[in-house]
Amino acid sequence: MEDFDKIIERLHRNDEDLKELNLESKRLKESELEKLTDALKNNKTLQILDLYDNNIGDPGAEKIADALKVNKTLLKLDLRWNNIGDSGAEKLTDALKINNTLLKLDLQWNDIGDSGTEKLADALKVNKTLLNLDLCANHIGDSGAEKIADALKVNNTLLKLDLRGNYIGDLLIKKINDQIVLNNKFNDNYILLWFDEFSSKEIPNEIIFKILANLLPEYEDADCLIYEKFNPCCTHSHKRRNFY
Repeated sequence: MEDFDKIIERLHRNDEDLKELNLESKRLKESELEKLTDALKNNKTLQILDLYDNNIGDPGAEKIADALKVNKTLLKLDLRWNNIGDSGAEKLTDALKINNTLLKLDLQWNDIGDSGTEKLADALKVNKTLLNLDLCANHIGDSGAEKIADALKVNNTLLKLDLRGNYIGDLLIKKINDQIVLNNKFNDNYILLWFDEFSSKEIPNEIIFKILANLLPEYEDADCLIYEKFNPCCTHSHKRRNFY
């Protein structure tokens, strides 16, 4: 990977060639994460950010959340294995209530419990753009899952939700699954209207076209709760559709 300060400089000057940034397992220092999130606040080119295994914790999640409140181009954010707990989840919730461009948020293998999940559920009642939320292998029980189920009665844009590796009863899983299935069926007809609505805001048309090109061919596949790909959480076999 190129020099970190050079990457930050490219973010600040909105380098068109820097659309995806992989910082997996770089164990960023607090000062480096602060430089990154400050750059994200004004960046208009980066679309995919991978911060897997950086141990940013709740303080780092707060910095990321502050950036998400103003960033208008990031589409996919990977925060797997970062020791994020309920406090960090609450900060991300505040950002999701404001951000209208992020499509996928990956929070696998963190320390989010029912309290943090309840906050995320509150965000889902407001957020109308997130399509894929991965909460695999956290510490979510029936209380948090019930709040997610209630939120999905209001939110009809979330298409994929991974809750494997938590502590949720089968009846609640089925309840959530049924709502996700309805969302998928609804969005077969709604997705074009959804993108048309937000294209009049701050998402560049070229990004929208790219998303549609990736999404629409997949819509003929079956409905499912689980977004399945090769990862350490994979314990069941489900029919799958790859989002990215």
